[in-house]
Amino acid sequence: MDFQTARSHRFFNPQSPVYRALLRAGPSLRALQQVHGHIVVSGSHRSRALLTKLITLACEAGSIFYTRRLFLSVPNPDSFLFNSLIKASSKFGFPQHTVFFYNRMLGFRIAPSSYTFTSVIKSCADISALRLGRCVHSHVLVCGYGSDSFVQAALVTLYSKSGDLDAARKLFDKMPERSVVAWNSMISGYEQNGFSREAIEVFNQMRELGVEPDSTTFVSVLAACSQLGALDLGCSVHHDVINNGLHVNVALGTSLIIMYARCGNVSKAREVFDSMNEKNVIAWTAMISGYATNGYGIQAVELFCQMRSHGPVPNTVTFVAVLAACAHAGLVHEGRETYANMRQEYGLVPGVEHHVCMVDMLGRAGLSHRSISID
Repeated sequence: MDFQTARSHRFFNPQSPVYRALLRAGPSLRALQQVHGHIVVSGSHRSRALLTKLITLACEAGSIFYTRRLFLSVPNPDSFLFNSLIKASSKFGFPQHTVFFYNRMLGFRIAPSSYTFTSVIKSCADISALRLGRCVHSHVLVCGYGSDSFVQAALVTLYSKSGDLDAARKLFDKMPERSVVAWNSMISGYEQNGFSREAIEVFNQMRELGVEPDSTTFVSVLAACSQLGALDLGCSVHHDVINNGLHVNVALGTSLIIMYARCGNVSKAREVFDSMNEKNVIAWTAMISGYATNGYGIQAVELFCQMRSHGPVPNTVTFVAVLAACAHAGLVHEGRETYANMRQEYGLVPGVEHHVCMVDMLGRAGLSHRSISID
């Protein structure tokens, strides 16, 4: 803690009414603005810790412009404030502002820490800012944090997400200790860039070294199995999930559904779907699409009817899956009704994919001359 930060903490009392009011307000913008007024009136604005808490809560509340306004009102911001802001803006979905605060931090000649770099690199990955990420990487090396495990894991994520797998792998191989996050970044980087076999190879290395995979690991590996149509391996991964006692959350359950459906085992996909305690629109759509792509058009439409009755609101991707199912199964009446319901019931505007499905459906039914009247 520097002198300025220590000095500001003299004015901070965690038992003060203002601080307790701030904690009660939480990430509620209106309440925070009211507390801000009390802070100014009471003279508590001299407490840097109190202002930092207010600013980070404003960021959590989703008002990045109010956050910036509060930040700009602070004379001579210290490292504690900068690091709190950089971490909060990265965590709560404002990656571009993470970079803004990082640049301001450098402008004030305040030295970044490993925590600073981890958040900034993560934000660069989130916005696919590879060139900026490389500049930050250079700064990491200059500041002597090149061997920090958290920074290294963030850099592996950056290069993997940005498609520079060679740079990611070089960093990954040089890491003396690899966290689960680093392994996951390398596996997902390969999978998302179409190198499914390499993703599975890294996963096998992970298991050989005794590193415990988590749900994120399994989601990426199952996606790789889906791309390869590797049913046996996918089943093995499913057994690992069960044996590890992992909770099958929405993301993991949906990945299992997609894997089984793409590998042709629709009944197993449905078994996973039915076992899920929580299903979002992506899970429902995955199961409907699984039926559609495997030639079970009637089952796809039936499941869609269940979704409309007691499931989440369908989206445009859901309708593509249902219309494709109708096209392949010759369900013209159901397809036209589904197409009409997009606008009438859900206010969704049909796109090119929906029109293509309708033309395909009518063409298969020998009604191509009526294609122009589908609207």
